[in-house]
Amino acid sequence: MAGLGWNPVSIGSAVHRIIENGIACAAFVSPQGDYAATASLLIARDTADLGLRTVLVDLTVSGVASRSMLGPVSPPGITDLLAGAAELGNAIHPDRCGGCHVIPVGTVDPALAMRSAHRLAPLLRSLVSAYDVVVVECGPAGFRGLRWLGSGDIDMFVSVAGIPGPMMEENVRDILERFPDAGVVAASGCSSCRG
Repeated sequence: MAGLGWNPVSIGSAVHRIIENGIACAAFVSPQGDYAATASLLIARDTADLGLRTVLVDLTVSGVASRSMLGPVSPPGITDLLAGAAELGNAIHPDRCGGCHVIPVGTVDPALAMRSAHRLAPLLRSLVSAYDVVVVECGPAGFRGLRWLGSGDIDMFVSVAGIPGPMMEENVRDILERFPDAGVVAASGCSSCRG
């Protein structure tokens, strides 16, 4: 991101930052959309492979971060939790290709679920108390969309894929006003299980 003077780091470097700094909740914003959102999936799997209890929470509309973790099923997830249609234990699922857990998008209409978006911050706090690392994929959310994460200890990352455009840089600047220490991660494509 030349305009911002950033050099994105690799997935491995982001995992190292999470482990070395003891980051309990890492939230990823992917202004370029689904392709860039693969970084959170790879980081969740890598932290789990290193022996840390890890859960990925997929806040994307498309479910891109959790789709390859679950296969062709649509189990209860974050929208069900926010709408009060499922208990936490029913919305956490094992990754079919790795050792982490995942809370997918879910089955409730996202617009309906977002009426109870205030439940997201307490939910993340509960997950932080149960897991070593909570990875949250926020998709292309802007600053306003991130307010529901709460004001707790959340480390922000921005996932980028390829050369960013001017609109993305403006979006990232808005995010940096709230999260000045955000890291930038180069996303890699991932449409299926690795390894």
